[in-house]
Amino acid sequence: MPVFLCQHGKYAHDWLFLLTCSEINPIFLSRYFALGLNNRLNCLMSDIALWIQRLVNFGSAHFPLPGLPLQGESLIVRNFQRSDEEKRQQWAKFNDPYLRKYNFNPRGTLENDRTFQKLQDRIRLAVDTLQGEMVGYISLKPVKNDPFAADIGICFDADYVSKGLGREALSIALPWAVKTLNLKRIILEVDAVNQRAVELYRSFGFYVIKERWQKEDNPVLTEIMEKNNISRYIRKRKNQIEILARRMEWISE
Repeated sequence: MPVFLCQHGKYAHDWLFLLTCSEINPIFLSRYFALGLNNRLNCLMSDIALWIQRLVNFGSAHFPLPGLPLQGESLIVRNFQRSDEEKRQQWAKFNDPYLRKYNFNPRGTLENDRTFQKLQDRIRLAVDTLQGEMVGYISLKPVKNDPFAADIGICFDADYVSKGLGREALSIALPWAVKTLNLKRIILEVDAVNQRAVELYRSFGFYVIKERWQKEDNPVLTEIMEKNNISRYIRKRKNQIEILARRMEWISE
């Protein structure tokens, strides 16, 4: 049985999920309402703790995420399962030196087990074609000190980029996430050199709130830089390659 912490009024819709879940033990509800006023107030103090706990519960294989799966014109967004760790490691790889860091390399079963457990602090979604092939991945992670915000990440099999699938996946996942988690802000970070992704996010209403240079451990980019400084989004400082990253934000209306 999942363990549910008490919910603040602004998460009132979660009670619908809780009450309709067949695994909920009614004893839990009676124990919560039997708490004294002070205990209830203490239980409501940390919104971010509630957010993380809720994600852990929702991410459990024993408690399907509410409202999923969601189907679009050519994609299905569903809960990420343990077997999906291996599936995305079999994706086609990016050859573009700027995108190679998004390749998922094969790992052993034990390492994949650890990864799956470690990332239970966030919502993880798989993106399938209508034929059932997993081609994309979306994650939503809590933002410290802001229970109404989430960091979103999205990636796709290299063979399925530039086909409009990223746009469709976001069109499906964003409204669902905002409603399910009562989100007011969604934040992401993208390399400025990835202009295709930047423009996609802009089209959804994301805007740049911060830019920073981040270190990049990429021998291929180092070789490119030594031959020719081809991009204003990449620089070399003290023998260290740095890429300009843009922090972008979306605000709920």
